[in-house]
Amino acid sequence: MAADTRFAIRASDGVSVMKLSTSVLSDDSNFEKDVSMTCRVLEFSPDGKMMAWCNSQCVQIYDFDARHKLPNIPREKTHLLSFSPRNKYLVTWEPLVVKKDGPKEKDTLEIWETETGNCLKGFCIKKRENSLFKWSEDEKLCARCVTNEAHFYEEGNFGNIVNKLRLQGVSCIEIAPGPPPYKVAAYVRGTK
Repeated sequence: MAADTRFAIRASDGVSVMKLSTSVLSDDSNFEKDVSMTCRVLEFSPDGKMMAWCNSQCVQIYDFDARHKLPNIPREKTHLLSFSPRNKYLVTWEPLVVKKDGPKEKDTLEIWETETGNCLKGFCIKKRENSLFKWSEDEKLCARCVTNEAHFYEEGNFGNIVNKLRLQGVSCIEIAPGPPPYKVAAYVRGTK
């Protein structure tokens, strides 16, 4: 028998999960509905085994295989969520809010360990477009674009840049699927 198909419902009354089995749609009894009513963003992991959402109080992660929630992430203004390929990491991004009397910069892009909810590294990134990390399938290599460069990290050590690709005008990179040696594509917008 095929596995049940699950649907995440983000509605005005909160976040819920329903399952479709033998043409019958019903609530997933393993998922406790989040009734916060202010879900900003909801994202599935690449393999569909996890789901994360921000309910304006925190980011919550649900593991469908283990049938339970993982530790909450204390970020209430998250607008972007992205899982790593093997679900070990979750990246969150919040818009930068500058207050007259507050600190000038704050970490808006953060990498979290999904199992523990621990923040591994934070960066101050102002634009959403520059917020995504690119990963190798095995999660051993990770990269992100910054002004005229791509920074590369290895083995989950996000505090240590192991390599830099300097390329004037680079705005996007991709890491090809497959085993090492890794292949990277970079996009540079044409000039007139």
